[in-house]
Amino acid sequence: MDQRADGEAQDGRPSWVALADLQPMLVQVAGQGVSAAALFQNLGTRAEVVDEPGGLVSRAVALTLVRRVLRILPDPAAGLQIGRLSRLTDRGALGLAMLAALTLGDALALALQYPHWAGFLLDMQALHGERQHILQVQPHAGEDDVQGFLVDLQFAGLVTLLRRVTDGAYSPMLVQLTRARPADDAVYAQHFGCPVQFGCAADRLVSDAGWLAAVLPQASTMASRLAARLLQGGQQPAQQRAAIGAAVEQAIRRAMPAVPPPAAVAASLHMSERSLRRKLASAGLQYRGLVDACRQSLALALVLQDDLPLKQVAERTGFADTNAFGRAFRRWTGVPPTEMRACARLAADSGTADDRPV
Repeated sequence: MDQRADGEAQDGRPSWVALADLQPMLVQVAGQGVSAAALFQNLGTRAEVVDEPGGLVSRAVALTLVRRVLRILPDPAAGLQIGRLSRLTDRGALGLAMLAALTLGDALALALQYPHWAGFLLDMQALHGERQHILQVQPHAGEDDVQGFLVDLQFAGLVTLLRRVTDGAYSPMLVQLTRARPADDAVYAQHFGCPVQFGCAADRLVSDAGWLAAVLPQASTMASRLAARLLQGGQQPAQQRAAIGAAVEQAIRRAMPAVPPPAAVAASLHMSERSLRRKLASAGLQYRGLVDACRQSLALALVLQDDLPLKQVAERTGFADTNAFGRAFRRWTGVPPTEMRACARLAADSGTADDRPV
């Protein structure tokens, strides 16, 4: 699918997405002797975006990466295998919010509300029945070559995440896939833990409706409130980001902890500073606001790393000392970094669940 200059796909769908599942993709590709740099070649995006907190790529770039991965990986169930490796911690504030949600239904609603931070490349519609809850994929025209991989990845990844937040208890009751039955279909039933049907009219993940009311073991009102605040206010939804804003943010992140002047960023984007400011203004953006957003995104990611001293967090985000950093962090999130770090320990305590096989 072609991408327009404003960062929106030609069909009008939001086109910026977090690469939450790219790390396991890179591991799989490296096993075939292909480097991350080679995978990103000629995409206009560096491989380092994978490690940038809050980093997003256009949906067009993400689909190109998927197509390249499919040419490299021989396993027809590669999407399923990569989805099995999904982690809450790769989804930042969304992962924390899902973990701290009161019920499984609340956690699932968050993933559907913020699909760009979940890394979803396919739209999903929730269908509610008296006894069943169904997630049905809405196919995109012109993507038949990657549809099966993306459905496998999204369904397998979502089931993995829902198991993480339920300490391994969740399983769907039925999975229906439009793809043809693969030679090794046993791996599907093994992962989903339920009957899997192939050659169906639609791609559906069916669960017992009772799961929606299941209270989560790590539910935390404080952590949930903080994560929701970050998702709603601290991070701009991907669909509201213009292409020029994303490009400027990437240039700022590469220079941090230093804050590059607008002229330097403009030069890196092959335009004058005046042109840069005009493009930002037309998109409703300001350079200082983008710098602040980059600092906030990086600060959140570093504070959630419990082993990094706050002095180093302040230095890496470009602040003179921890006091200045603390004031900025409280302005961004409404709480001091120490309180946010206490919430991060909640996610860290579930790390053993992230690592155990399901």
